[in-house]
Amino acid sequence: MAADPAGHPAGAGLPEVPTPRGRLRWLGVVVAVMTLLTAGWQLLNLTVSDNLALTRAATLRIGPSGPDSAIVTVGSGWSMRTTESNPARGYFSLRRGPAAVSIAYLSLAGRVQAAGLWDGLRAVLRIRNPGLTLGSPTAITSHQGRAGLTGALTSAGKVGAATIFVGPSRTFAIQLIVLAPRTARGEAALASTGRFVRSLMFPAGPP
Repeated sequence: MAADPAGHPAGAGLPEVPTPRGRLRWLGVVVAVMTLLTAGWQLLNLTVSDNLALTRAATLRIGPSGPDSAIVTVGSGWSMRTTESNPARGYFSLRRGPAAVSIAYLSLAGRVQAAGLWDGLRAVLRIRNPGLTLGSPTAITSHQGRAGLTGALTSAGKVGAATIFVGPSRTFAIQLIVLAPRTARGEAALASTGRFVRSLMFPAGPP
């Protein structure tokens, strides 16, 4: 089996692309993601009323301390939207220029739910934001060498991407949503978020 640059087997930790047989398994995921959308996601409104500037190379821990958590490294120019972030509950809303990023920690009731995360997210977005379309998932690899899934988000006025990394224990996942206006400046800002997304790492490491 081929190995990635970090020495892990190719595809290690990669959530399975959902199949029709797995559709019942992600109903619990839909409920969990819906809760997070209601509590913390205001991505379609890019008006910022509260910005807490983050220092260059600051790190944010997503989830509880210990192995079942993740860390992202923030580059220059990022700020946190404090009224839409709740570190204790595992979600953050960030902004850099016209680009908005939402990061959410998802607890999974069982390992089988990991396979249904993408269909679960698509179902939630269809209900909450009918004009926002989530594309098919493709593979992505973090700087740590962790495999995940990513796909395009599009609407009449915005472009972006959704990314999911499942934790090493497969009992939790980290979901990152990036959106920006469908303008030249917005798409340039969106392109600059790729390094931010790939900076996500799990302290527990493989498997």
